Amino acid sequence: ALFHAFSAPSVGNSQPWRYVIVEDERKKQKIIENFKVANSEALNSYSGEKREIYAKLKLSGLQEAPLAIAVFCESDTPVGHGLGRRTMPGMLEYSVVASIQQFWLSARAHGVGVGW
Repeated sequence: ALFHAFSAPSVGNSQPWRYVIVEDERKKQKIIENFKVANSEALNSYSGEKREIYAKLKLSGLQEAPLAIAVFCESDTPVGHGLGRRTMPGMLEYSVVASIQQFWLSARAHGVGVGW
């Protein structure tokens, strides 16, 4: 799946995605703690029926997952020499989204679940 992610199209062939595989349990626990804080803040931003619906959503499989993959955008990547992003710098982030989609589709084709 990572092969397909790294083969995704990107603006000016910039390939700004940076994948970090996290297998260390202590680091995964910190990610889970961060998620819990953010999820609690999101839950508290809703009220009534929307809050109830949000509370029922399964938004994390981090505890069950054997590893976590964090994806970042390198906004100052020298790859591609800035082609196509001088007038639209947000295209780097869209390139990362395209890479994640390629990863997701490939993983699912191989029977591996992925969360966003």
